[in-house]
Amino acid sequence: MPTSTRGLLPEGDGDLDSFDRLRDAASRAIGGSPVDFLEVRIEKKHLMEVLQVGKELDRATDHRETGAYVRALVDGSWGSAWLPADGNVPEAIELACLLARERGAGPVALAECPASRGVFDPPVIEPLADVTTREKVFLCRRYSELLASTIRQASTRVHFRQVLGARAVLNSRGTDVLERHSLCGLRMEAVGGQHKTHVSRDIAYRGGFEFVRHREDLVEQMVESLAERDTSRTVETGPCSVVIDPQLAGVLVHEAFGHVSEADFLIANPVVSDALRRGRKIGVESLSIVDDATHFGLPGSCAYDDEGVPGQRTQLVSAGRIVDRMHSLETAGMMGEKSTGNARALDHMHPPSVRMSCTYVEPGSRSLDALLGQMGRGLYLRGSLGGATDMSRFSFTAEEARTVSGGRIRKPLRPVTISGRVFDVLMSIAAVGNDLSLHSSIGGCSKGEQRFMPVSYGGPHLLLEGMEVS
Repeated sequence: MPTSTRGLLPEGDGDLDSFDRLRDAASRAIGGSPVDFLEVRIEKKHLMEVLQVGKELDRATDHRETGAYVRALVDGSWGSAWLPADGNVPEAIELACLLARERGAGPVALAECPASRGVFDPPVIEPLADVTTREKVFLCRRYSELLASTIRQASTRVHFRQVLGARAVLNSRGTDVLERHSLCGLRMEAVGGQHKTHVSRDIAYRGGFEFVRHREDLVEQMVESLAERDTSRTVETGPCSVVIDPQLAGVLVHEAFGHVSEADFLIANPVVSDALRRGRKIGVESLSIVDDATHFGLPGSCAYDDEGVPGQRTQLVSAGRIVDRMHSLETAGMMGEKSTGNARALDHMHPPSVRMSCTYVEPGSRSLDALLGQMGRGLYLRGSLGGATDMSRFSFTAEEARTVSGGRIRKPLRPVTISGRVFDVLMSIAAVGNDLSLHSSIGGCSKGEQRFMPVSYGGPHLLLEGMEVS
């Protein structure tokens, strides 16, 4: 039985802005529906991208969209519908309720949660809407030319991306919240040098255009990285002790632990859920991990999730033991717990699911020198070329690698990939550094059909033992 539909009939009162009109219509219609739970999420989004490839402007796109997603819970079953900017909210609600009833009784029971009401509209120094497309294109071209002029025979790509928007969530429990957001980011890439080596830098931020101005420091970092890797050698494969930098620590905790801590995955995999039960020891006493949506400058943050639950800090691991997991209202109800504000949807055409926000290892007490001294001999890894997990094993590739001997960083190596079993990796952490740093990119996290969800991640330097390197 289908649970959604498209192309609902227009309501036709075009005098009001479409976002405000949909929100006003939802506010009027939502209170009178005799169902277990009713929710309307309205979104307005302005997505813009500029891609400069070498001397050529590859593309400059500008896309604006407004719409809404309706969910109705009737006798434990969901029905849903999405509608465009000129859609009819009462008809969408009626259809969602009809689809839910046609499915028959189901197992869904939502957790209790107080109603939320509020507006989150953070100030921005240099609003993205005030900067012309011409200036954004010029900035990308300038960075591309700077890369080409400093890296011999380089192929370059510079990608700018912005997302401006607003999101409102209203439900039958009395929630009525509005959040505006401004997100921008920049990815620089170059292939050059003697061995045609690939280097990149990727940054993203919730804020204004000021974040991507005057970022010549990224070009300098790329030039230094390329020069080092041009003279590097290949690593010997096999088990090895490694110290990883804060960015890699974030990729590690995201891929090897964050996904298996999302409650919808645990519900679908009861064996894993039992293995990750509360109180189980999974790491050294100095290991603590949090998911915290309240780092409001980071792309993974949110004042309210896509069910209108306030974004919050959730302690996942404390002193090496599991203390909580990430929840939506639905998964919290199924497990007899409370929502952690981790229900997130990519856009108004998708239902929310449990997703990470800003996930990181909390800092310990050891300096980088102390970690290197404790390791004695091994590898130092810095920067990320990407990571992945199939929920059983994980792997990620470091952009830069160096040998370590006598507790000191020494010879450069080519990029190194480390891998291992998801349930072993946290136990391999032998010591935790004291230098927390958080990171984000213009891409994001993929899960199911919802790709490129904005997330943030990080940690301090970590010492890991017995990692497989190649």
